[in-house]
Amino acid sequence: MSILNDLTIKNLKLNKKRTIVTIVGIILSTALMVGIGLLFSSFQDYMIRETISYNGKYEAEYGDVSLDKLNSIDKKDFSYFYQKPIGFSKFDSANEYKPYIYISSVDKEYFNELHLISGRFAENDSELVISNHINTNGGASYKIGDIITLKYGERVIEGVNTLANNEYYEEETLNIVGEKTYTIVGIVERSNFEDYSASGYSTFTLDMNDKDGTVNVFVMFNNKKKIMIKISLIVCTFVFLKKTIRWVSHAFFCLKQRSWKEEIFVGVPCKIRGKLRSKALRGKEFPQKKVLSLVLCVAVMLSVMVMGAGAAFSDQDKIENTEAVDACSALNIIGGYPDGSYKPEGNIKRSEITKMICVALNGGEEPTLGTPATPTFSDVRNTPNAAWAEKYIESCVSQGIVSGVGGGRFSPNGNVTGTQLAKMLLVSLGYNANTEGFVGNAWATNVNVIASQKGLYEGLESMDTSAALTRDNAAQMVWNAMNAYEVEYKTTIVTGEDGKLWLKYRRKKNELRASVKLLPEAVRLFCEGRLRVEGRTVIIEQE
Repeated sequence: MSILNDLTIKNLKLNKKRTIVTIVGIILSTALMVGIGLLFSSFQDYMIRETISYNGKYEAEYGDVSLDKLNSIDKKDFSYFYQKPIGFSKFDSANEYKPYIYISSVDKEYFNELHLISGRFAENDSELVISNHINTNGGASYKIGDIITLKYGERVIEGVNTLANNEYYEEETLNIVGEKTYTIVGIVERSNFEDYSASGYSTFTLDMNDKDGTVNVFVMFNNKKKIMIKISLIVCTFVFLKKTIRWVSHAFFCLKQRSWKEEIFVGVPCKIRGKLRSKALRGKEFPQKKVLSLVLCVAVMLSVMVMGAGAAFSDQDKIENTEAVDACSALNIIGGYPDGSYKPEGNIKRSEITKMICVALNGGEEPTLGTPATPTFSDVRNTPNAAWAEKYIESCVSQGIVSGVGGGRFSPNGNVTGTQLAKMLLVSLGYNANTEGFVGNAWATNVNVIASQKGLYEGLESMDTSAALTRDNAAQMVWNAMNAYEVEYKTTIVTGEDGKLWLKYRRKKNELRASVKLLPEAVRLFCEGRLRVEGRTVIIEQE
């Protein structure tokens, strides 16, 4: 080693400039790699901290967990905080869609997830912490030190009692079960646990009876590296088993055809070297694909079972388009009923469709929409259980996705046919209704032709497109539309064989072609952007 070191040093001294440049290059390269690493690490840390500050630091949520069993669990691998609902109390709210105060009993760890604005957190079950949202949005004027008496109870929706803080329904009633006096001791920012569609403003008191009942538990894993190692081991085990099955299946098939020694030394080594057939079985199909297909099917079934377990409805077995319903449910495009069912066989309403489309166009998140002072339709605000959809209806109308049924009415609770939904989805994808012939006597035929081409009816080949659409099939059509490409239109000026100027108009992928002869004055208008073509109709905007 000393000789090698001496030779290295002598070689470095022979060309000092090269040595210096090399050392500087190594230093700069190292600094660059370290800088990039620190940049990504800092950004990752920033995103983690931002996520924790907004959503909390918990990784999992479990409902209806028995408290006595929860307290007996060893907290070595994870920690938790919990919340249990007390009830809803009605008050004079300025927001007609949030008429309740939602009272929750929580443990001390839960308060760490809230952002205190003023005051302090509750120290017993007679003190209350309120959200500032109840004042800013609900029109209340609560302040620290106020003593309030709340009559609380359960929401009754379609005969089902619930304490879930979800969307408000006009037909629901409040079943009073108790009364409690609280002193307001703190004001917090709106809780991250409260959905924007929640019917009640969240308030919190300290749970003084932590050994009884069931609670909603929020879990934080203490040893995340250990969990990741377990996941990695599961993945590696799956890969190993897949390889083993492939090798064993080949060996078994070969042994059935020839002798043990001949196939072990002829067939199996050939498979290991990457050949699809052994030397002894040329001309015969190797059953590798069947085995791999079986493994893949099992893996897909397991993944579907896992996904379904997370978003399963009480009537999951009645849903035919399971993948579409689960996907749309996970993306908040469609939801179930308060009793936990989905009712796939029920007919989808026109109001429900508008919400599905608006959420889908917004990437699966609730869009920020407003409502005009004067409604477009006279029957939306006055129809039972339809006022909630006004903002979605107005948004879809402004985009040309939906229209009324005549007479200034929308019929929000009316049914939707498959063809009608297909038209809405095609317009959402960018298709021009006038250009494509979605208006007039032949609109249904034109819609069905393009909808079939775009795959909107995929998986629904036996469906009657003129009949009322079920919630099951509606989810499938929306899911198909989300996997379809948006349309693009292109207009160009070309010279025809007669030497005249022509305006060529086509849709992406040459699905539609049209051309119109241009007069010299029309060329100027086109260049000014005042002339456009819709189908075979030339539209000129006046100055």
